Amino acid sequence: MNLSCPRSTVLRTAAATALVTATLGAALPSAAHAAPSDRHRAPGDISVNVTIENNSAVALTLAKKGYKVKEGSDTTGAAISVPSFSSDLVTTVSNEDEGGTAGSLKYKIPKGSVEIRWSNPYEGEGSYTCYAFPEDDFNCRVDADDDAHADVTFTVTGG
Repeated sequence: MNLSCPRSTVLRTAAATALVTATLGAALPSAAHAAPSDRHRAPGDISVNVTIENNSAVALTLAKKGYKVKEGSDTTGAAISVPSFSSDLVTTVSNEDEGGTAGSLKYKIPKGSVEIRWSNPYEGEGSYTCYAFPEDDFNCRVDADDDAHADVTFTVTGG
């Protein structure tokens, strides 16, 4: 009784098995390759791009401990100073599943301050505020969208 199998038959069988496995793997996506649900966002799925437009006659100087990320993490930190008629960009992102991002900036100006706050939660609407003191001399305007990757511009005028 001879049980040996020709080498070419074994190679053909292995090649056919590999071809069938590859074809089925491409046609039937696994759970790992399935499209993610909106309910199961990953870290980084929520972000805020904060643009500080300084259209005032004075520089905005970051106060001591004036930049805080309250939820998430930053990818672009704040400049120590935003000269007059220039801008700066700060970006924060979520860093956990079902997490949002939030932060604040506080700048010193002559005889006052500018305070900026943002929050883009995992669920619900974002919140973006800006206050300039003294109000008689300075103004702060907010222009924001409410996307998962929000773009927010805080424009400071006056001085």
